[in-house]
Amino acid sequence: KYDKVTAMRQPGSTFKLFVYAEAMNQDITPCDTRQDSYFSMKVQDHGKEVTWAPHNADGRFSNANITLKQAFAMSINTIAVKLGQECGIDRIAKTAHDMGIKSELTATPALALGASDVNLLELVNAYCTVIDDGIYNMPHLVTRIEDRNGKVIYEPKLKREQAIPYRSAYLMQQMLRAGLTEPGGTTAALWQYIHPVLGKTEFGGKTGTSNNHSDAWFVGVTPGLVAGAWVGGEYRSIHF
Repeated sequence: KYDKVTAMRQPGSTFKLFVYAEAMNQDITPCDTRQDSYFSMKVQDHGKEVTWAPHNADGRFSNANITLKQAFAMSINTIAVKLGQECGIDRIAKTAHDMGIKSELTATPALALGASDVNLLELVNAYCTVIDDGIYNMPHLVTRIEDRNGKVIYEPKLKREQAIPYRSAYLMQQMLRAGLTEPGGTTAALWQYIHPVLGKTEFGGKTGTSNNHSDAWFVGVTPGLVAGAWVGGEYRSIHF
């Protein structure tokens, strides 16, 4: 009764793909730097103005200027939120929708950290847009049906369009790869399993954890295959 593929859950840091993709759209590069430092802002919470200060997973701030490539690989929250404010939350939401997210997104500063629910199907499909050089493909199960003579009797009418520029997609491919190859990357531990067996095959990925540890995500990418996993309990009161 609970479909894990289409269930709506908070994507956590896997949503940062869209923050950084929009940054690349605005001619920002992975080599540009931003400071990992404490900051706060006024936000609306149920109609009341409150002070919100994003924090990193370890609760620390390095106060260093860090390249965006490394910030993405290490999943630094402060830089993602700063980048979200710099690039515009509305524009980030639009880019996410263009890339394949169909769920409604609330344009708040916390969206940069995955505050709005999405599902696994649309999230994985949106990552496919990056791997397919920025081209969005409508997800489908049946590619074609042939009769016994090999004549095609059904092919779906698929939506296929350039969602983000090739430049942005290429740079985000490198960013996803950095999750495994950069020191401190959140998926670097996988490299010891991948590299000895598969050699120089290009892999990448992004982890995500919701704010209350009800959800854990991983989307892994290769040049020809994208796969995503969600781990959690059906009830959000179940925490890791």
